[in-house]
Amino acid sequence: MARLHVESDADEAPPSVLSDGGGELLALISFGTATKFGAQHPLALLAGRLERHHGIDLAPLLTFYDRDVEDDFDARALEAAWQPAGPVAVVARAAGDAIEGDPAAQRLAEDHPALLAQLRELAAVADWATAHEARLRLSFDLE
Repeated sequence: MARLHVESDADEAPPSVLSDGGGELLALISFGTATKFGAQHPLALLAGRLERHHGIDLAPLLTFYDRDVEDDFDARALEAAWQPAGPVAVVARAAGDAIEGDPAAQRLAEDHPALLAQLRELAAVADWATAHEARLRLSFDLE
């Protein structure tokens, strides 16, 4: 099972984690990176719709890396995945709102019932990190 990790560099741990390991959100952001290659999976189409139809720049969600560090390149790339939390909150909330209010987006997400909740959970963690003047890092592992 794939798992999305949301880390903060705050002095204390964030108040919550993503339900179901964040797998559906991980799938969205993974397919979001594949849209530029013409991917036709419903989540790739959803990511494209969020960007083109709703004007949401998904870049903060698409900044993530594999936690399985095998070499110096991986270590540097994982370290480079740290980012300000504020934009992550804004994008996660905007994506959730867009899906909630757009029947076409809802159809694209229909096989991923936890996606909306996971976007809301990510926004809440990012809001918390912002309030703590902390950065976030999104990373994944394939358990």
